[in-house]
Amino acid sequence: MDIIEPTLMQFVGEQDGEPERELKQKLIPILEEALEVKSAYLAIVDYRDGSSPSVVLCLRSDKEADAAFALRIGKIFAEVFNAKEHLDVLFMDSLKESAVRAVCSPFYVSGLLDRLSHRLNRFIRRQKT
Repeated sequence: MDIIEPTLMQFVGEQDGEPERELKQKLIPILEEALEVKSAYLAIVDYRDGSSPSVVLCLRSDKEADAAFALRIGKIFAEVFNAKEHLDVLFMDSLKESAVRAVCSPFYVSGLLDRLSHRLNRFIRRQKT
């Protein structure tokens, strides 16, 4: 589990499958405890360094990167995926959130009304595809 701060990156899309949905569900209680986390996305990111795209947990937070919080996330990730898998964590600002939101729906948004609205929008988008 690495906390990343890349300068060049492109959000490619959303990482979504059965194990990813399980991971997202297990992360929600921790995210709800962290009042500084406003939203969370599980995105596919191209670092534009020649490497393969990576799966990144993108967190919109009022706080700087938090290693202890990332460690808690890493433990949950290890419960769902094998030890060979890797997850980067990006604590992002509003500018990066705008970029990720263009290709990926949040799986967590703080506040009940916001969460319901985003889940409804996600459902509608899935019905269109």
